[in-house]
Amino acid sequence: MSSLERITERILEEATKEAQVSLEALEVKKSEILAEGKKEALALGERLIEKAKVDSHLDKERAIASAQLKSRDDILSKRLSILDSCFEKAKEELKIIPDERYLDFLKRTMDKLNLDGSEKLVVPEDKKDLVKGLMPLSEENCQSGFIIEKAGISYNFQFDELIDYKREEIQDEIFKLLFSRKE
Repeated sequence: MSSLERITERILEEATKEAQVSLEALEVKKSEILAEGKKEALALGERLIEKAKVDSHLDKERAIASAQLKSRDDILSKRLSILDSCFEKAKEELKIIPDERYLDFLKRTMDKLNLDGSEKLVVPEDKKDLVKGLMPLSEENCQSGFIIEKAGISYNFQFDELIDYKREEIQDEIFKLLFSRKE
């Protein structure tokens, strides 16, 4: 064998050894990279699972809170409807107030006002005979209660108007009376 062949063979052997060492180093590096990637993927997977659990819990809590709010709103709506019915019933009852009570209310109200005799009284058609002589009557009518007119000013004592005016003031008390049980 010639020295050229031996040199070539030695170069090839050294190159093969170096290639083998490089391949082994790359194989180790590849294993490290794969292990690190697997570790990161598992950690990411665990974080995603934990986030999904938290999100699921929050969604559940929101759904429960929303259902409770809707339930409360429905109950409140029904109660307000009942309250409206009570006020409407009161208005209907006042339209058929007995004559004695109507006349008593009218006289007490007139006593409280500073009347000079120039006023006109507006009453429902069915009460005109009852109030004749108390004060001059207007040709106009009202639904319930009465109106006292004086020089372009009207004192409105119609029952519907009085109830609507007092409603805000008394509805909380009525609400408590109707719905006093604890929830």
